[in-house]
Amino acid sequence: MKAKNIIIFLCLLACIIIVWQFILPLWDSIDFQKSRNSSLKEEVDKMEELINKLKELTLVYKQRQAEAERLEKFLPVGQNFGGILNSVEMMGAQAGIIVDSIDWAPKSEEESQTQKNITATTGQIGEIQAKNKTLSANISAAGTYEGLKNFIINLENNLRLTEIKQIKLMPKGEGGSNIFDFDINAEMYYQ
Repeated sequence: MKAKNIIIFLCLLACIIIVWQFILPLWDSIDFQKSRNSSLKEEVDKMEELINKLKELTLVYKQRQAEAERLEKFLPVGQNFGGILNSVEMMGAQAGIIVDSIDWAPKSEEESQTQKNITATTGQIGEIQAKNKTLSANISAAGTYEGLKNFIINLENNLRLTEIKQIKLMPKGEGGSNIFDFDINAEMYYQ
């Protein structure tokens, strides 16, 4: 019986040694792989979140790009004399007046600084003037009073920021005529 007990004891000891030497390291390896898998899954989740944010930002960028283009029309970069001439002629044609001439000149820095100081407290226009350059435009045209009114409305509704400073209205022709010559002094802003 002692031999039988010794054999059982040795088998039990061999099982413990086998478990200790082979199965426990394998179990630790499995635990390590599980923890590594969970950390990799967290990284994948973070990457997916970043990809979703990138998609959102790309969408916002595309939406803002249209706004940026509109802002560039509102306050163009540079004086853009050709654009001014084209838009004023088109607005005149829509209003039913004939634009004879457009004279423009950038305002001097001293004149602009004085104007900025005067209008600094007037709100949004003062802020725009403080940050941007001013182009003074004198528009000479002929047409009816109704045409002048429509032309001024077109200038006000134009995307490019324009501030009308002065309007001179003179009758053209004999007393009963409904045609007028008019000069409009306006300021246009650019970046």
